[in-house]
Amino acid sequence: AEQETDEVYAYLALLPESDVRIYYQSLAFRN
Repeated sequence: AEQETDEVYAYLALLPESDVRIYYQSLAFRN
């Protein structure tokens, strides 16, 4: 799980902040 999280952060680092906010909102809805 930790390794997957690192990959997610590496992916998020490539995105504009607006896209990151949308991504986290989608996670909030899933959880």
